[in-house]
Amino acid sequence: WNKGTAPIDVTIEIQRTPPDFTPLWAAGWHAPIVPRAAFDGTPGSTPAPTLLAGNSASTYFNMAVTNASPTGSATLPGNIYLDGGFAAWVVWGAFPGYGNGLFNWGYPFDIRGGRHALSWRLDEALEYEEIHETNNVYGEQWVWSPLDLTLSTPVTRWAPPDAYGGWTDVNTGEPLYPNCDGLRMTDTGNFWRAVATMPGAGSDVDLRLHAASGGAKDGFADNLAGSYWWGGESDYVLVNFNLTASAPYDAGVVNFAGTENYTAEAVGTSGWISYPDGVYGSYELPADRILNLHELYLVAGQYGVQLDDLGSSVDWGLTLHPADQIHQGKSSGLATAYWAGGPGQDEILSVAVPADGYYCLAVWKRGSADLPLAGSYNLAIGPVSATGVDDGTPAPSTTALVGIHPNPFNPQTQIQYELAREGAVRLEIYDLQGT
Repeated sequence: WNKGTAPIDVTIEIQRTPPDFTPLWAAGWHAPIVPRAAFDGTPGSTPAPTLLAGNSASTYFNMAVTNASPTGSATLPGNIYLDGGFAAWVVWGAFPGYGNGLFNWGYPFDIRGGRHALSWRLDEALEYEEIHETNNVYGEQWVWSPLDLTLSTPVTRWAPPDAYGGWTDVNTGEPLYPNCDGLRMTDTGNFWRAVATMPGAGSDVDLRLHAASGGAKDGFADNLAGSYWWGGESDYVLVNFNLTASAPYDAGVVNFAGTENYTAEAVGTSGWISYPDGVYGSYELPADRILNLHELYLVAGQYGVQLDDLGSSVDWGLTLHPADQIHQGKSSGLATAYWAGGPGQDEILSVAVPADGYYCLAVWKRGSADLPLAGSYNLAIGPVSATGVDDGTPAPSTTALVGIHPNPFNPQTQIQYELAREGAVRLEIYDLQGT
């Protein structure tokens, strides 16, 4: 842009070079901020931890910073963040030019189990003008040991952390996985075991099944199965130990929406019903419990399962899980019923069992309003068979649909039809747009 040749007035401001605070990779240190399981970091040696204990006051932070400028400052403020939320602050006194600060903090922090993003932010409030304002942050993901769950003993947990909080601070290049609250399903010997969760009415948590974590960088990464039902509704993940060696598993609880506490429990089957054909029970699902598991030995064929409510106000759901999958979620069932009635109503499912084997029938409370309620039920289970028209009985006069229940439906419905004559049937289903 040509301003011409006429003189112009300018003002030149001359000031000292400002400081430049940046996280420091000190000699003998793993990173600019290092969590340790004991107060054992030193200015000369603060390596990466091999294990971090969750759910106890046993995490010690170690921070390192440098001033990459010849100009000092009156103070140097730094903040520690966990999953994008403020956790603690550290303030140095007068900080010299080209100076380093190493701080092995002797205060123990209580960090919940699971995977978390840990951040170290310098001069976050921009109290000082710096040479560079974009080199003040370091972040890394770590794994803390999960909370061990006792079978059939519900626990109340704070809302899980922001699943992606602090991700923009992580500059290590490592793969990132959702921040989560970590729970452990211990090795108890049951043939089916599950972890179930129930959020508050205005919240939604998702549940992911993982192999047991093994260290401070190992765990709650790729999931083996998941459960992602709607807000205010229960989720669960389960393992079929008929197909794999008994071992502990971890469950990561991921925040999808809301800030309310949630309830979690571990559940296992107790005994099994072989070749069921009759009424079984009664069974109890006490207040604050979420899930019961019943193991059934079934032969291939068509089965009917009816849950008979025994005078409770619980809104029930039931799912039959297949015998040939090790890791499963709530939506992995061969059939699910929860839509037929509201609180205190029976539920019925019809399911085709593909092969002989040990199946799992899960009976669960549907939503947060059901959690404080106690309920009892019977199970009517047995094989059913389809029969043709009896000899001598007139065939229907027309081929037609005779019943769809429920309608509208989500996620399943039963469609009944009659045939005026024997033959192959093609059933076509369209949405409202004709697709």
